[in-house]
Amino acid sequence: MVVTDRRVVVLACGRLRRLRPKSVWEVLPRSTELGPVEEHPSLGPTISFADLVLEIDEADIVAVRAADLERDGAWAPRDPLPDL
Repeated sequence: MVVTDRRVVVLACGRLRRLRPKSVWEVLPRSTELGPVEEHPSLGPTISFADLVLEIDEADIVAVRAADLERDGAWAPRDPLPDL
């Protein structure tokens, strides 16, 4: 998933190669709420939006919550990679 200031782009990836997107699955407006994150013992963390239920990595929970806070105007996160 890629979140910009205008869109949320959901990318389709293979199960073994999660860092190599195969295609664009869905393009949604930035106003789309990504959370809440639901944590399941057997499945892992998931998010539900636009009729999709997506399993996400543990490391992405913070990013999803930050994107929702930023969408609401409640918080602007610091850029984690300012030199790139």
